[in-house]
Amino acid sequence: MNKAIRLILALATALIAALAVTGANAQDMGNVVRNFYYIAADANGVQQVFQQNIGGDEQARQVTFSGEDVITYGASFDGLSIAYISGGQLWLQPIHSEDAEALTPLQGTRFYRSPIYSPDGDYIAVADAGILLVDLATRETRLLIADTALNPAGSNMPDVQIFTPDHFVRGADGSVDKLIVKIGIWEWQTAGILDLNSGALSMLAPQTHTRALAVYGGKVLLYGNSGMAGELSLELVEGFENLNDYTKVVSFADITFDSLFAEQAVEIHPGTVRIFGTALVVPLDKSYAFHFDADLMNGTVSNYTLLTLADDTTTNVVAGELSPDGAIVPLYVNALYSDMGSLYGQVSIIDLATGEALDVELPETVSVLRWQP
Repeated sequence: MNKAIRLILALATALIAALAVTGANAQDMGNVVRNFYYIAADANGVQQVFQQNIGGDEQARQVTFSGEDVITYGASFDGLSIAYISGGQLWLQPIHSEDAEALTPLQGTRFYRSPIYSPDGDYIAVADAGILLVDLATRETRLLIADTALNPAGSNMPDVQIFTPDHFVRGADGSVDKLIVKIGIWEWQTAGILDLNSGALSMLAPQTHTRALAVYGGKVLLYGNSGMAGELSLELVEGFENLNDYTKVVSFADITFDSLFAEQAVEIHPGTVRIFGTALVVPLDKSYAFHFDADLMNGTVSNYTLLTLADDTTTNVVAGELSPDGAIVPLYVNALYSDMGSLYGQVSIIDLATGEALDVELPETVSVLRWQP
């Protein structure tokens, strides 16, 4: 399929997705079908990827048939395949086939991070001592950028940089030409933009924010803070050349006296993002999440809402990944982390419009629940 046809299909897909999101926000849950995936044990006790949906038949379907546990995975935008990691290997799994294709071996032995697809379906990026880019047309793999790992003596702590792919960015011609990355540095995480053609990296100064999100109009939203550091605000960058050339658009102090820790951002309309994270609310006898919508064009905020995660602080409840339309979120109850760094537990799926759990039947233990992009 040539680039022009792919671009037309991508634009059509984006338009359909935008209409679906608009309908979902206008009607809350409505009749929109949302596909999602998760990892759970199969009949033999092997951790596999399953596919399920909300608003459709809601029947779980096993997608992978790996001989070893699936550690993590990423889903394609067209819904036709997933890429998963198992047995020290990156695999390509068509959704409607049991046969998986080995793409490339991986060096890592712990804390595998999820592979991601480009929106046009041309590439998969995966973290492995840096970031590998797999060209799905040729099956060729190249290293985009290498990690600077901590040496055995620990003498290079200020120089440590561990790269993880976050999401691809389309250029003016519709093809992907940049990659937003997460950068692990000593006792912090920051964000960067990697140019796929030149290899140039624009890295956000440490202790500012942890995440970056490409948004409407060729801009970048900066967000993410913690109790240790980070701006209590949202910043906006015009263009992709320099992440440190930003302007403050929202201050959390103007929203609430609660302490907000922004952890996720989803663009729910062009120029409008939903911010989600945890909140410290006095008295500190419950655990809370929060969400609000920020109009980045006008610098305004609406609908600041608290969501009770647990009625006491002894129950560990961790929010998973927001749906692409920002309408629902999975909560991991009695959440734990596996030896490979994957979050798992009992999962309930919450409608943010009502704060209520949806009636979705899931296995007792689920990990890495992700939505169809």
